[in-house]
Amino acid sequence: MNKTKRVVFTSVAVTIATVGMLNIADSIYAGTSASAATSGLSMSATITPSATISLSADVSLDVVPSANGTFASSGVTVNAYTNSSNCTVTMTTASDDMSLTSQTTDSVIGPLEANTTYTSGTFLTDAWGYSLDGTNFSRVSASNQIGTFDATTASWKTLTFATKLTQATKPGTYTGTVTFVSTCDPPLPPAVNYMQNVSSWIGNVSAGEEIEVVDSRDGNTYTALKLTNGHMLMTQNLDHDIKTDGSVTYNSTTTDISSAWSPSTATTTTTTWANSSNNGNNIPQSYDPGDLYWNGTLDSDWDGDGTLSNSKYISSTGDSHYHVGNFYSWTAAVAMNDSSSYTADGTDVDQSICPAGWTLPTKTTGTGKVSWNDIYSAYSSATWYSSPLYFTLAGFWYGSSYYVGLYGYWWSREVKSSSNAYLLYVYSDGYVSPSSYLTRYYGRSVRCISR
Repeated sequence: MNKTKRVVFTSVAVTIATVGMLNIADSIYAGTSASAATSGLSMSATITPSATISLSADVSLDVVPSANGTFASSGVTVNAYTNSSNCTVTMTTASDDMSLTSQTTDSVIGPLEANTTYTSGTFLTDAWGYSLDGTNFSRVSASNQIGTFDATTASWKTLTFATKLTQATKPGTYTGTVTFVSTCDPPLPPAVNYMQNVSSWIGNVSAGEEIEVVDSRDGNTYTALKLTNGHMLMTQNLDHDIKTDGSVTYNSTTTDISSAWSPSTATTTTTTWANSSNNGNNIPQSYDPGDLYWNGTLDSDWDGDGTLSNSKYISSTGDSHYHVGNFYSWTAAVAMNDSSSYTADGTDVDQSICPAGWTLPTKTTGTGKVSWNDIYSAYSSATWYSSPLYFTLAGFWYGSSYYVGLYGYWWSREVKSSSNAYLLYVYSDGYVSPSSYLTRYYGRSVRCISR
């Protein structure tokens, strides 16, 4: 449905911390007799749905103490997986001076001194620490950044844990808690082709290709076709509700206008309509019939009995290409509060209610213009209400609907006279008139084309 809102993610840091136990086992006996046990460190973390991080590691460290101290180290590979980016992993302890504590006695193995780097030869006795390169050892403190990563990897970082023990340390298994914190930006959502950014992505679209585009003013989604002339044409009717409450900003960044516009009249869902040429030209009227779809039925009896509320021609569900969209008077279609001063035949007002970077086709072909006649010349009329153009025979609005399934009308941005403007006229019998003109204050459909 056209009115589906798109949620656009921004870069938000997500933090997950998972705690594992670092166990160093030491057994000390009289003289030189000694035995050792193994222990392990394992951890994992998951963030969903915006990012997934997992960290895992296994470590074992066996120590045979000596009178002067025995140095022992063990490398452990940390496996990191992510569907995110800009991940920073920090290894921490509960405090800057955390010791490993015996599980059976009150003995401890203290940390290395802070702000000092040690080698195996200078390692302090009866202390423990870690290394990122296997050579230079430091204290595991309240915050040790151990690296960053983006891509999914199976083997990410190797850490080395070490201790140097003398026989002064009592036998037993010593444990301490090490926490890995992974902070990442969530993965980007699927690429969104904002209509207002058309110049940045149109080069990636092939001629004849239809893609989904989004109007950033309201999040409405549409389909658009890249024409053989290199321009994108909406293959759905515009469904933008004009707002007067400040919830939508109308300026050259968002809308096909050169300066800020404050609409005097909002899109209505009632049948109220200014039914005169004078009022119609100085009021930007527009009507939202709701989420209705033309069902593709062609009417050839010329009786004008198609209505938007109760008709065989309109349904509440259907192919999104045939969404009826909104009806706009010409003044609303060219984003003006009063268009009555534009009266000369062929005047190109060169602005519209379309998103910035898009506009209404013209009646006259010329430099920097794409006319309805250009499109008519490039595509067989047999395709106009089917693939690839999908023109919707939604009739027009004049306080009620007329000629649904018989005609379709789409404004251009050119003036015919004080009471008329040029438009595209499509008939149910396949006849197409790309340069017709009709009354400006009737509500008709809008399809935008990229500039």
